[in-house]
Amino acid sequence: MSYKLPKPGTHKAQLLVQLLNGNVVRNSKAKNDLDTANPATAMSQLRLDDHWDDLIERKRIPSKSSTGHDVYVKEYYMTAKTIMELKDSDPRIEKYLEHHRKS
Repeated sequence: MSYKLPKPGTHKAQLLVQLLNGNVVRNSKAKNDLDTANPATAMSQLRLDDHWDDLIERKRIPSKSSTGHDVYVKEYYMTAKTIMELKDSDPRIEKYLEHHRKS
């Protein structure tokens, strides 16, 4: 199934724009960037409901919590190759990014 572009102004859209701009998204940082308590929900919806899962890479980074416990931070990103292929094959991508640059 092909991917869907999320409605502008949503948390999913903000995450997708960050990824398409080549940024790495970490759940811990996205919490502040998106002003939401649970950015993992938005990322999950983007990946699974909007069918971006095959295009978004992810890895678990070992870290320490503020209380000193061992935890893992999730990182999400798109490879430069994936981003270029998306832009080359789907003209909606560049229009989507342009729209978000203006808003």
